[in-house]
Amino acid sequence: MKLSTLEAIFSALNQSKVRYLAKPDKRKDWIKTKNMQVLSLQSTLHPETTIDIFVTEPFNFDETYKTATTVELTPEIDLSLVNIPTLIKMKQNTGRAKDLDDIHHLEMILKEQSGE
Repeated sequence: MKLSTLEAIFSALNQSKVRYLAKPDKRKDWIKTKNMQVLSLQSTLHPETTIDIFVTEPFNFDETYKTATTVELTPEIDLSLVNIPTLIKMKQNTGRAKDLDDIHHLEMILKEQSGE
């Protein structure tokens, strides 16, 4: 991995919200009061791309990792993505309007992938 890539990652992670994740009481408060499942990070260089960091494990990691999709983020970095059915289940548990809209679009993607 290139040094510039590492610097970019650590720069993004050096936000105050990420530092709070290291504090169990703050993390528990966000999970309880905001129904938080992930902390979303966006780069000013790539605002269309969001990276979510789980604050809890809402699914069995080992089982889900087996069905993850791997994509090349850069020639040096591969990224594992949770499968769509697992993502839908996660979003169903939040009850937020944005997640309900996301579920609708994710189901459309599943139908398109299955040829329906």
